[in-house]
Amino acid sequence: MANQRRVSDRLYTLLAKVDKENPKPATLAELRKLLGQKKNPIIAHISNQAIRICSNMINTMETSESYKELLRAAYKKYFDELGIEDATGIPRIMLEQILTSWLRVEICEYYYTGALQEKTPVHAAKFWQETLNVAHQRLNRSIDAYTNFSKKIGVHNNRTLVS
Repeated sequence: MANQRRVSDRLYTLLAKVDKENPKPATLAELRKLLGQKKNPIIAHISNQAIRICSNMINTMETSESYKELLRAAYKKYFDELGIEDATGIPRIMLEQILTSWLRVEICEYYYTGALQEKTPVHAAKFWQETLNVAHQRLNRSIDAYTNFSKKIGVHNNRTLVS
């Protein structure tokens, strides 16, 4: 992840230089070279953004630090199990979407369960129930999309997305 961050930072620097009026040809050439790499920095940037989104989702939860640590550990475990670090291109984005969707389900489940246990107004519990349903649908759609995409392009990674 640290290497992706360096590539992403370099990309931002080059983009800022190229966006100026009359950018230097050498800067344009360096940006084109960077964008043409096998491990494309745009994908690295998107990945960093997905990681930041998940981190923010966990950090902003109104819960104990121990539960946040459990979620972080589970996220890291699934990130590694899905092989996201080594994936590239569209498959990587799709795997990250699956993991982000999983995290949304976990967070919604946490709040929904809390709403059921507390003396919460009915409309609040219904809100979390509906939000949880949408999160599950999003997770299922992202898994289906990845499965279909993998079949079409012949990706075989021996990973189980659903047990």
